[in-house]
Amino acid sequence: KSNEMAQIGGHATCLSASSKYIAIGMSHPVVIIFDENDLLLQQNHHKILTIPTETTTGFGSVTCIDIISSFEFVVAGFQGGQIAIWDLESCNLLKVVEDQHKHPIVHAKFLH
Repeated sequence: KSNEMAQIGGHATCLSASSKYIAIGMSHPVVIIFDENDLLLQQNHHKILTIPTETTTGFGSVTCIDIISSFEFVVAGFQGGQIAIWDLESCNLLKVVEDQHKHPIVHAKFLH
């Protein structure tokens, strides 16, 4: 699995875990999600969350990540100052904020 993960997204840069998911931020603008079934059954059915390639210029690595299990969302901050939110169930990118920060995002947290 580690060779496959390296080919997809480079190396791991950050991690977040909830009762149902583990999210791993990568050195490329990629987040890899494992759910409890993948881990318990040792299956290779992880989800890969990406930014559309036409917008990834300047994103850099994932610098922080958080999961909110109750709504099944993940938020990631990037080296280039961007923030992205995905729906974990559908793997759809819901929102990208690109023009608010000029420095790396060092912490992102869902408040509920």
